[in-house]
Amino acid sequence: MNTLVQQKQLQSLVRRTIIESVQEIFADPDLGLRLSSQTIKQLKKAQKVNPKKLTSLMAFDKKR
Repeated sequence: MNTLVQQKQLQSLVRRTIIESVQEIFADPDLGLRLSSQTIKQLKKAQKVNPKKLTSLMAFDKKR
């Protein structure tokens, strides 16, 4: 195989790999991250105080 052809194939593979990696990050930017225990406590407290004030993502998306 020609060296130029190999370089083009390698460039194409690297480009596809980078694009796929960036798309994965943008698809779920919080992947692998966890909420702190303090944040979870605050969210639960807020939900108890004003349960009707919270909006699901689905409902929010429908409003837009």
